[in-house]
Amino acid sequence: MKDPAFLFYSNDFYSGTRTMLPEERACYIDLLIYQHQNGMIPLDLKRVLLFCSGVDKATLEATLEAKFERRDKGWVNVKLEKVIQERKNYKNTQSLNGTIGAFWKKIKALKTKKELQQLRQIFEKYFDKSTLYDLILKEEKDPSRVALAMLQHKENEIEIENGIETKDENEKENEAIHQVVDFLNQTVNRKFQTSSTTKQLLRARLNDYTAAHLKKVIELKAMEWMGTTNQRYLRPQTLFKKSNFEKYLEEVELYEAQPQAKQQFLDALKHKFNHDQNDPQHIVSSEQAERVMRALSQEGLR
Repeated sequence: MKDPAFLFYSNDFYSGTRTMLPEERACYIDLLIYQHQNGMIPLDLKRVLLFCSGVDKATLEATLEAKFERRDKGWVNVKLEKVIQERKNYKNTQSLNGTIGAFWKKIKALKTKKELQQLRQIFEKYFDKSTLYDLILKEEKDPSRVALAMLQHKENEIEIENGIETKDENEKENEAIHQVVDFLNQTVNRKFQTSSTTKQLLRARLNDYTAAHLKKVIELKAMEWMGTTNQRYLRPQTLFKKSNFEKYLEEVELYEAQPQAKQQFLDALKHKFNHDQNDPQHIVSSEQAERVMRALSQEGLR
């Protein structure tokens, strides 16, 4: 329904038209009424002259230039445009608040105190006034239908939130898996792929431990096995098998908690890499020994 009136600020009108001729002032009023009823004054001045009777084209043009803004599709008085929009917004707000207030009043009579509190919490978390107003209109202002729709909306939002959380968790998990495999490849100079079996193993370990725990086990076993016949066991299926991994991690925690035990481990490694080259167990090259010993001295068990 079109608003039948607009606010007329008499003081502003009087001060703004004091220097205008009577016919210009009359034309100005006619043009304001035309804009209020039609939204915009046409660019076709011949058509406008039919509405502003009793003035010539020159008076009409002077009034438009003085009080209106020319746009692509017509002339607009900026202040009147603002007043109309403000009045529309006010009426919409009044309608919105009245409709929402009536809904809460009706639903209060239908629901228990606990159910009403639940609906209030749903509104505060998942709605604003505009969305609740739209829902009330959609459900034809039936309070029971609106309440049911609010509960369904909550369930939908929870499903969306859970889906986003699950997606984020899966992305983080996949990123951790790739980090661990990349770290293993860099440490033991291999090219393991993130196969389905490897992912399954790592996913199971990452349910209980962090990527940092897995990397520590890799470091420990790499220092212990690199250059020996056990080097072939530096692979995901051995390192991350549940029983093996838990045993290896206990070793890491022992060395971290007891500096003496860690030093004994490092001393044993140094002895192994300095062992007689004829020992069949000693298959490490001098370059490998140098690299591992450097890692031992610089990194230790991180």
